Amino acid sequence: MAEPAKGKESAAYCPGCGEMVDTYATEKEGVVESRCAFCGLILESAIVTQDILEKDCVIIVDDSELIRVMLKDALIDHKIAKKVISCSNGGDFITRLTERFEARLPIELVILDIQMPVMSGINAAVAMRAIESGLKRENRRIPIIFFSVKKCDENLKKAMDFCKPAQYINKAVSDSKQEMFKRIRAVVSRLLK
Repeated sequence: MAEPAKGKESAAYCPGCGEMVDTYATEKEGVVESRCAFCGLILESAIVTQDILEKDCVIIVDDSELIRVMLKDALIDHKIAKKVISCSNGGDFITRLTERFEARLPIELVILDIQMPVMSGINAAVAMRAIESGLKRENRRIPIIFFSVKKCDENLKKAMDFCKPAQYINKAVSDSKQEMFKRIRAVVSRLLK
């Protein structure tokens, strides 16, 4: 599936990891894409990040109220989301998710913290995929961004692969809210591409 970048080793900035990373190349439909060796994010600088259509509903799940408020304000202010639902843990998220599914209300993106009380972000994402399968929604999977202070590791890569479409953002490496939002915007644009 993945192969090392052709030619000499290369490095590039990954907005998901928030640092310079090694890259590898993949080919899809005749197009070679450069990807982060850690989280797998497409790193092509040619990807336009301004063309995110405003989403009807985004769910943010984080045990930090400060992070939830900051993300909600940024997503609404920058017209990425019309409505943002905030949840403080994975259990609350699963409840809100099923309520929206039952009411046939849209959810177009989920941002999940990985380390939370009650139910971790990875467990919540796996539960969400099981609910989608049970409701025969496999062809309409909701994109997920795993949001963590931990670096992407093999367990998270496996979870992202299982929970596709999914991506990762290391929230610990940004020095400012503006830098964090710029990285979120870049990852969202690639995830929804």
